[in-house]
Amino acid sequence: SRYDDFNLGRITEQQFWQSLVQQDCTSLRQVFLDSFKLDAEFSQLLNMLEGRYRLAILSNLPAPWADELIKKFQFKISFNPCLFSGHARCKKPQPEIYRQLVLTSGVDPQYIAFIDDRLENLQTASELGMTTIYYQRDVESHPFQPDFSITKLNELLALQFVQGEIDI
Repeated sequence: SRYDDFNLGRITEQQFWQSLVQQDCTSLRQVFLDSFKLDAEFSQLLNMLEGRYRLAILSNLPAPWADELIKKFQFKISFNPCLFSGHARCKKPQPEIYRQLVLTSGVDPQYIAFIDDRLENLQTASELGMTTIYYQRDVESHPFQPDFSITKLNELLALQFVQGEIDI
């Protein structure tokens, strides 16, 4: 799809938008990016986790959108690495992007707790040796069973990990 071409850096953002409509999409782009909001409990939870764990982001977003959201939400203050599919040139659930996370973080997969709202993405993380936490927002039909499931981010604080300290 044209989105996948853009997400993986095969076409520019301008080419992506032009493939959708034959007009200037600057305002449409901004409306779309402004629609990204953090969960209400995110800031409070982040403050609690920062001192206890090393935090990282692994997400599927084209590079220009990722760069804007990194800046908007100041992700680099709390998350290292911030790895997005547009920069990595591959996306979840492809194993390569998880390997890039491991390489850039310098953390062994057995010490990574991977949180995602898609079971397909968690399955790959599990296959690479990561602890998996399903952030269930909707009912999803997939055979993979994660290590843990949560429906609210603050439930992370109650989880007990067998491996000891785990980075997320």
